[in-house]
Amino acid sequence: MKNDGLNSIRVAMIPGFSAKTVFLQQAMAQSGAPVPVKIPLDELLTSVGRVFEIDDAGLCGPGRKRSFAVARGVAAWLVSEMGQHTLAELARRMHRDPSALSFLAKKTRERAASDPCFGLKINQIKSAIQSNNSLTHA
Repeated sequence: MKNDGLNSIRVAMIPGFSAKTVFLQQAMAQSGAPVPVKIPLDELLTSVGRVFEIDDAGLCGPGRKRSFAVARGVAAWLVSEMGQHTLAELARRMHRDPSALSFLAKKTRERAASDPCFGLKINQIKSAIQSNNSLTHA
């Protein structure tokens, strides 16, 4: 039987991660493949809030200001683009209805397509989140 190197991987339990997730991350690290790390939802929301100069209470609170709605739409767009969380998870965290966040994500996509500056801004947020994550979790 051919030894592919995976037999020697030991799975250590890490709080918050399943044994399967830890095993896959360790196997990918040994193979030299990039190891995807799930970006915490709070980190994503903090990044969006920082760019739009909105604190967590404003982003996740009951306010209906346009600036809050735009920031929430960007957060929903990021969640759907990055595929690491569901809109339902985001909705629970933001105390919003998932269909409302889905609508905001759609509006964000449409605005990004028609407004190149806005499209560049949200893609820069996405890149910054991904690069910060790869640097801090490598």
